[in-house]
Amino acid sequence: MTLELAVFDIETTGLFTGRHDRIVEIAMIRMTEKGEILDEFVSLVNPERDIGPTSIHGLESSDIASAPTFRDLAGELCERFDGTTLLAGHNVRFDQRFLLSEFERCEIKAPDFSVMCTMSLCGGGKLVDCCADFGIEFDGQQHSALDDSRATAMLLRHLLVTGTSDVDIYIDRPAPPDLRGLLPICWPKVPKGNRPPLTRQHAQARVHNNSYLERIIELRTSAPCHSSDEMAYSALLERVLEDRRIEDTESALLIETALDWGLSREAVARIHEDFLKRLVIAALLDGVVTEVESRDLQTVARLLGLDQTLLKSQVELATQRLGAATRAVAPANDLRGKSVCFTGELRSRVNGDIMTREQAHFFAAAAGLVISTSVTKSLNILVVADPETQSGKAKKARDYGTRILAENVFWNSIGVSTT
Repeated sequence: MTLELAVFDIETTGLFTGRHDRIVEIAMIRMTEKGEILDEFVSLVNPERDIGPTSIHGLESSDIASAPTFRDLAGELCERFDGTTLLAGHNVRFDQRFLLSEFERCEIKAPDFSVMCTMSLCGGGKLVDCCADFGIEFDGQQHSALDDSRATAMLLRHLLVTGTSDVDIYIDRPAPPDLRGLLPICWPKVPKGNRPPLTRQHAQARVHNNSYLERIIELRTSAPCHSSDEMAYSALLERVLEDRRIEDTESALLIETALDWGLSREAVARIHEDFLKRLVIAALLDGVVTEVESRDLQTVARLLGLDQTLLKSQVELATQRLGAATRAVAPANDLRGKSVCFTGELRSRVNGDIMTREQAHFFAAAAGLVISTSVTKSLNILVVADPETQSGKAKKARDYGTRILAENVFWNSIGVSTT
């Protein structure tokens, strides 16, 4: 009888299940003991909390916003694990702990199963380094669940079939386990959820906020309007985009306002371009567009339905006109006396290093704001590192109608220069 193994990998919001960290992506590869690949599966997982360290797994909250929860995927996973003799992974104990924690959250009793760890079989080391020891090229993105699973499967096949490498003379590696006597494991039958699996490629290829961009066609063409109406709409747009996202309710209100004020499609498109142009100029006042500012401009361009080519041309034109101008403008918004709370892992840099939460509190307090560590109905401002974050603080703030500012917007508002 040919034995089948399940090689799996996960990405998580953090390192500890005890601190309520969750799975954000899971992949598995079903293979025979001889290394033949039978099936692949991967999906993002909505952790129902903040996304964690984007710098590691490369995922944004917007990527997982429409992803299935683990409960949605539990039935599919049980079906794919069913009949395998063991689960394998690189540092498999870490992945196993999260997998069992997620099943426990769903009140699903996972069966007892054996595990095989390629990290242990290689004598330790990161996945990419262990692959290199055996001449296996890591093809793909590290900390992508599917790419890591594929690399682990290739490594496991080499360990089971060949079992040697050029560095074995230096490292005392344990022998691959004897798979004889292992029996297929029966996993529970669990109904499948309504939300289908979602890959990171499909998630990242989706056009966000289609409801707003598509509804612009409802506006009339070549309709006369007053400049005051355009300025009022631009001010409303600026307030909506403070958190760098456009919710469905905000989308409806923007379109309704444009219709009420008689704005044409051409006028709205012009307002969008002018809005982006002002952001470009503000970013260039110190002579350079930082990485943080560049990401911010790209986000706004996408939300407004503007081509990235237009953004590039605006940056080039503004660079030529501004030359080496230096920032000498006061913050546009005086937030002194307002209470502020932060959520998510900060992304802005100060002196080349990622800003810490302590530094953020210091800068905010120095600008005259009152620091809060929790979201209450009386909170004035919540600063979000990730506009699509699903952290508990962000959910509360949206429920309360609290003003939410994207991180870059906040620092610009209080005159803190970041990169």
